[in-house]
Amino acid sequence: MTIKHGSLPCLALNAYCDSDIIIAGLGFNIKNAQEYARRLALRADKLGVKVVNIGSPKSRILPADYNRDLADEQIQQFYSVTADEFAKYGIIVTVEALGYCFCNYVNKIDEALSIVKKVNKYNLKFVLDYYNMQQSNEENADITPTLPYLAHVHTSDDAGSPQLRSYFKKDRYAVHENHLRNLKQLGYDGTITIEIDVPFDVDEAKSSLELIRQAWR
Repeated sequence: MTIKHGSLPCLALNAYCDSDIIIAGLGFNIKNAQEYARRLALRADKLGVKVVNIGSPKSRILPADYNRDLADEQIQQFYSVTADEFAKYGIIVTVEALGYCFCNYVNKIDEALSIVKKVNKYNLKFVLDYYNMQQSNEENADITPTLPYLAHVHTSDDAGSPQLRSYFKKDRYAVHENHLRNLKQLGYDGTITIEIDVPFDVDEAKSSLELIRQAWR
């Protein structure tokens, strides 16, 4: 209720699920995934959430010999039932490509977009994450193909490891500014999240927010 009645709306969610809900891989259970989505969709609606971004790397780490065709079937089933549950409230669900430092399945932009297209639900879209793009050697990739499906953007730096994502680092301000200006020039007008694992810092938050505003001007 604090969030719902606060001055800042909660427009998007990340960190969708823990490893007990399997997106693809050993232990996949579509009924568990659907029931989890049903409960979370109800809560998200009460908060006024518009977009739910699904990265959740622990839920899609495949054994080396795992059948990739089976994994592809599972992840499409997962996103299909998940999107359906959130569609009841008009909430968008997104597919996220994650860096190789986090998991070993769906690490590239085109892999994530392929899922969006194959599942083909009106509320299943794509989230662009510049940090993950960097980790997957796609930081300078052409993002134009994502634009028709792009519903949200993630960005961040890190404080020494991928498990410590942080606010924008001063030595990478120019990199972030270029990314943000490119988004604007391409016509993106949606929401942007700076994902952090470090403790909240007012000054760092202000500096990063000002960089976003400056790039958008």
